[in-house]
Amino acid sequence: MAGLEHPRRHRCRQRHPRQRRHRLQLPLRHRQYPEQLQARMCALLDRHGLDHELVWTLGARPFLTGRGALIDASLLAIRSVTGHQAELSTSGGTSDGRFIAEICPQVIEIGPVNASIHKVDECVDEAAPAQLAAIYRHILEQLLPAADV
Repeated sequence: MAGLEHPRRHRCRQRHPRQRRHRLQLPLRHRQYPEQLQARMCALLDRHGLDHELVWTLGARPFLTGRGALIDASLLAIRSVTGHQAELSTSGGTSDGRFIAEICPQVIEIGPVNASIHKVDECVDEAAPAQLAAIYRHILEQLLPAADV
């Protein structure tokens, strides 16, 4: 997400003495860059003759992990443990992986099926934690040499 508050100021034109403050929250997709969004926003405001100063807050850059050893190992582990073919998806909401994506070539998130996530009385199936542990172990066994597991 990109918001309009950031310690690094991006000036497009001078601010009018009478000012109004607006706060926007703008979602970024994996092929969008904050700098492009900032430039487009400034151009839009300039085109309408609005005096403005934008202050941006960037929580983290969007990311999308490409296919590789981690995803392949994860898909195989999930199928081996659960018998189900996992679906690669970005529909799960905001990922905490965004905080490490710039330093890790592959980032994934795996968790139990959970219809009550982030709701009052969130819960998962009783067998889910053990199944998840087995999936993680299977992933590690595929990615690490046998002596290291």
